[in-house]
Amino acid sequence: MDYQYDYPNHLDEPTPIASSGRELPDPPAYDFPYEPGDAGYDNAVLSGHYGPMYAGEYAWSNVRCTAEAYGETDRDGSGTGWDHVVNGKPRRSLKFHTEWMALEETVACVREIGDYNRFTDDRVIDVLESCPDNTRFVVGRESSPTMYFWTDRPIDVMDLLTIALPDELDAHPDADSYPTLFMGERLRDLENNGEAVLIRAWWD
Repeated sequence: MDYQYDYPNHLDEPTPIASSGRELPDPPAYDFPYEPGDAGYDNAVLSGHYGPMYAGEYAWSNVRCTAEAYGETDRDGSGTGWDHVVNGKPRRSLKFHTEWMALEETVACVREIGDYNRFTDDRVIDVLESCPDNTRFVVGRESSPTMYFWTDRPIDVMDLLTIALPDELDAHPDADSYPTLFMGERLRDLENNGEAVLIRAWWD
């Protein structure tokens, strides 16, 4: 079924969309697109204690890594203090990504971000809970909050994501890794043809 909503009251009772009911192929692998000496890498090292941070390389859980990547702010988006600094640098990573996760763990990561400019955890979680059952998720930080979605229902998922008000939203049908460094296809250029697609959403 289609996801029905009447903004802004649609978030009160999200209506799940139907799942395809089939297993998805393995999602794209994490492949950090910068190396030491690149501007993106060097800026991340200088601007946060953790520098580039991938949760798969830590003994911490995805949730704990998310908390550290956003550690310079409080969940309500309020200001920082010296307790948010590690070794003189902000307790954060501006180039951060989790591993692929199912819904429950993803919701816990989103709760660690809280409200961050246009990113609102309650609104995002309502969208996540309405995604097809076989959707997989990555939570990240590309300076500001970002999320990746692995789904064979890209039109439905992108339509849902518009409710969460991302500043950038695009799809990468042939992606074999994440994060992405280029703009993908828009909603109007996609179709639900059963093929798995990588979707990126980013909030300023």
